[in-house]
Amino acid sequence: VFTGYDLDGTGFISKENLRRMFKAYFGVTIDLVRDVVKGCEDSMPYDVDDMHGKPVSSFFDSPIPVNTGPSVSSKEKTLRLPHHDGSVYGKRESMWPVMEAMSQDAIEEMVENIIRHGDQDRDGRLSYQEFKACTLTDPKLVAWFEALGTIF
Repeated sequence: VFTGYDLDGTGFISKENLRRMFKAYFGVTIDLVRDVVKGCEDSMPYDVDDMHGKPVSSFFDSPIPVNTGPSVSSKEKTLRLPHHDGSVYGKRESMWPVMEAMSQDAIEEMVENIIRHGDQDRDGRLSYQEFKACTLTDPKLVAWFEALGTIF
């Protein structure tokens, strides 16, 4: 697992290595969620309350809030998740950037916590021994590798 995090092969895990891995894991997770939602929509019975051809979201009475945070100036760019074919999701998927923006804060917090708790010599990176000690006290760092299977 250490080698999976050591993306640049230096023998150490840097903050950037952790960020890149967590962002990749987030991307995989979002794609899985999109696939599940799409599958649910495709398998919905067409005769339920005459909802033929409508998305799952149409079954809910409350609107999905468009603005969930402070206003964004026109100069700021909106984050958009790329689709696997290089295009950017639109319309219904336009809410995904909100999730991505929220995840960036969570990823940064996880990276800082891992380095703060695991970096015993305070050099800003984890050696194999530091990584091992860190994962023995908090196995969440390696647990998702097991969930993803043998792609690593």
